[in-house]
Amino acid sequence: MVSNKILSWAINLGLLSVLFVPLFISRSLFFPFITGKNFAFRIIVEIIFGLWIWLALRDPAYRPRKHWFNWAVLAFFAILTLATITAVNPYRALWSNYERMEGLIGLLHLGLYFLVLSTTLKTIKNWFWFWHTSIGVSVWLGIYGLFQLAGKLEIHQGGERLDASFGNSSYFAVYLLVHIFISGYWLVKYLREKKAGKKIGPWWVAYLLIIFLQLINLYYTGTRGTILGLLGGLGLTAVLIIWQEKSWLKARRAALGGLLLLGILVGGFLAIRQSDFVSKSSTLSRLASISIAGGVNARLLIWDMSWRGLEERPMLGWGPDNYMYIFNKYYNPKMYSQEQWFDRSHNVFLDWLVSAGILGLLSYLSLFGVASYFIWRKNLFDGAVEKSLLTGLLAGYFIHNFFVFDQLTSYILFFSLLGYFTFLSRERVSSVGEKKFIVRTKLSVGQISLAGATTLGLVLALYFVNFKPIRASSTLIQALSRNDTTGYTASFANFQKVFDLKTFGSTEASEHIVGVTLTVLNEDRYPADFKQNFLKLTKSELEKQVLADPLDARKHLIFGSFLGVVSDPRATTELETAAKLSPNKQTILFELGRQYWRAGKADQALEVFKRAYELEPSFDEAARFYSLALIYGNQVKAAPAELFARAVTLWQQKVNGNQTDPTPHFSLGLIYIALGQKARAIAELGTAAKLNPAYKSETDRILRDLRAGREP
Repeated sequence: MVSNKILSWAINLGLLSVLFVPLFISRSLFFPFITGKNFAFRIIVEIIFGLWIWLALRDPAYRPRKHWFNWAVLAFFAILTLATITAVNPYRALWSNYERMEGLIGLLHLGLYFLVLSTTLKTIKNWFWFWHTSIGVSVWLGIYGLFQLAGKLEIHQGGERLDASFGNSSYFAVYLLVHIFISGYWLVKYLREKKAGKKIGPWWVAYLLIIFLQLINLYYTGTRGTILGLLGGLGLTAVLIIWQEKSWLKARRAALGGLLLLGILVGGFLAIRQSDFVSKSSTLSRLASISIAGGVNARLLIWDMSWRGLEERPMLGWGPDNYMYIFNKYYNPKMYSQEQWFDRSHNVFLDWLVSAGILGLLSYLSLFGVASYFIWRKNLFDGAVEKSLLTGLLAGYFIHNFFVFDQLTSYILFFSLLGYFTFLSRERVSSVGEKKFIVRTKLSVGQISLAGATTLGLVLALYFVNFKPIRASSTLIQALSRNDTTGYTASFANFQKVFDLKTFGSTEASEHIVGVTLTVLNEDRYPADFKQNFLKLTKSELEKQVLADPLDARKHLIFGSFLGVVSDPRATTELETAAKLSPNKQTILFELGRQYWRAGKADQALEVFKRAYELEPSFDEAARFYSLALIYGNQVKAAPAELFARAVTLWQQKVNGNQTDPTPHFSLGLIYIALGQKARAIAELGTAAKLNPAYKSETDRILRDLRAGREP
């Protein structure tokens, strides 16, 4: 019995330690705000799951039982597993990457966490300390946020939006959203006990201060979707209390007053949204900018791409973390001013549709459905106020997820909430009589074998799932580090170590070695054999990436662009493949057009630049490339109306943006030639030659022709 108690306590401590994961930042790892938290969570879960196996075999009371929550969670992860097996890229669906770490491996750890949590925390006291530990961590993060607000600590993503230790304001915002409702829930439980006549201290003041701290931080994250989620969740909570609470008159009055205040605040904001007061506040101005034609337009374009992808693979989707195949294939040219490599729909429900299809979304929604059912139909709570707050929490989280994607810390809180509901439903059952289990202190040979095999499996998991990727991540950081004296001489060995580890970190390393290699090739201090080794390694690893993932346009683009710079004839084939995989992405067409020019294929280059321009004529960069292509191809007369007049403005902007760069001057000079403005052309071409002697021979030839009255 003593050993069972020790196991239980060890698991409980492990579960509490999960709540401190949001504080963890690992500067020695790639994507330090993401990878550190995820690896810490995985290691903790693997350890406590191993301990739980031994405990569950010794004491059947710790084993999972037939329950709606358990079935819903099991179905969810079963469908995700099928979606991974049938994914466009199963390897990526399994492992994801350092930036997200949300492949099946990461998601399954959440399932194990739910299993251990829902079976191990067996008393309301356990859960009291669990949630109050989480609230305590949120207070610490709230203080962190205040120091950021005061300018005493760095805001990691830049700007004014607080991000605490998350490195992303939206991640911090949803964390605060959940804790506002959780803190309110425990405040209500405290007030209910006080109402019942129990002598307890004035802790309600502490709860109110904590909620106020969380609200202040949430406001200054400036995350519109989460703020809308808070308002929607609070509004629903107030309505439900007014409707359902029959015995607590003060609570109903408070809810009515809160609803009126909420209405006044929202109505007042809408009335003054165009005022200077709103425009001078970064958060209020962001809220005021929400419109179909404005702030969410890019989201609508992304959502449309997601729907088109769903039509192609409706049942099980494209696989976890495989969204980029949809984004590339159905890319909308109007997205030119946005991020070029979206890997999420920025809508959790669409993300599940494209990741795991209709079955995946239904299984995800079933988690909300089962939770809502048990809140209102299974007498788990003392009164309607508690039910209303938890329903408001689910609603607020639901609204937030309509505009943002999920990540580890929000997943942890969501599955913690499901674990709490599971405990409450089982605790209520046991309170009316439940079969008592016999505690086993000795294990059979079969049970020992099972526990031993599981332990061995977890040890292997610690190595392959955590140790190797951690080592690859930290080594990649070292590979990218440059010593002022020796330069990148140590980088080659470190890059080789990353690739030799054969983890999902190789993809990240293959992208970053390109920049280092080009730097090495352009510096005289490095010997020829060192440069050749770098070049050979880079080509080899980039080729491995495109062979392993032939449907990823990004990998072909990176490989093709690099080959083009180092004059490898295979560049054209790779870039043509990228353009086939993502036919509407202008950035790929620009690179392909450049490569055609390098290869002396002027007609093909002109056709590609024309296509890029016609996809979306408002794209300034496309207009620049197309105008120059027309000049070099002697096709000025074929130019669309007013193209060259517009090109003058665009290249002048480039000139004004960087007075020391000769390229804009040279390009602007060519545009002036096309417009017949010889004096201006001579001035700009002369400036280009002065800034960079490499332009001198070509500039002198053009100037001689101009002065002689000949066509350059």
